[in-house]
Amino acid sequence: ALLGVTNRLQAQFKLSQDHVIARKRSEGIKLLPDDLLADIFQIAVWEKDCDGATQAVLFSAVSRRFRDVALGKRGLWTTLNSLSSRNQLETLISRAGPSERFHVFIHHDFYSKRRGLNSFIDTCRPALPRWKTLTLTQDYHDFFEPDRVNVEDALRELHSLFTKYELVLPALEELNVYGETSDNYVGGGSDIQAWGANLRIIRCNHFFPSSSVPLSSVSTLIVTQEICSNGSPLKEL
Repeated sequence: ALLGVTNRLQAQFKLSQDHVIARKRSEGIKLLPDDLLADIFQIAVWEKDCDGATQAVLFSAVSRRFRDVALGKRGLWTTLNSLSSRNQLETLISRAGPSERFHVFIHHDFYSKRRGLNSFIDTCRPALPRWKTLTLTQDYHDFFEPDRVNVEDALRELHSLFTKYELVLPALEELNVYGETSDNYVGGGSDIQAWGANLRIIRCNHFFPSSSVPLSSVSTLIVTQEICSNGSPLKEL
């Protein structure tokens, strides 16, 4: 009998406790100060990497308060993606304000000229001096594509655009060049420091900058390279 009474009391207590927890969860976000809420937004945006801008837009659409907090946090709008439209990029640059540093993601593929890499650089030109990190990814569509290129070709195309228009990235601290395992190793010949003189970190997947390229400012070099028994790039590395 005592056990039955105890079980009923526990059930009633749990039901009451669940109501309290649910209320706290629904109202808890309202109790957070705006600066702490903005920091939570920032962490969530950083976790999304190249989709950070999409996350920021989602936050700003939840409620009037969320929108005010999101628009007031300049760092939420600093992710620039080459797949975004011109209007989206211009909105992000405007919302980021005049002093924030940008994290840029460029997705290069066989159709990059049609998709407007040149247009992307032109749209981002006002923000070029404030690019802090640049991630270049080579997208692949078909392994047997006759015009197949690798990530080094993508870097060369980007380099040619910068040199053609005499563009430099004085605030660029980190460069990430990501290829894939099917890329053949060839030492990258582009003079990266011609436009990124203050680079500190270079991360390379299936790519390695040529030893003939001066990288005097770089203090951290991280390389991921598959070493195969057939056609191994170990000797070249």
